[in-house]
Amino acid sequence: KEIVTAELIERIYGLRCMIIDDPVAGTPLVVPLGRTAPSTANS
Repeated sequence: KEIVTAELIERIYGLRCMIIDDPVAGTPLVVPLGRTAPSTANS
């Protein structure tokens, strides 16, 4: 947990993410953060 951080993943791979504990295995789980697209709602 101390070695793999969200900041390190972003610096190396350019991937914004969260790192959480896997509820089954108890190991670190990297969850990518989605890109947000502009709203295309029709008015």
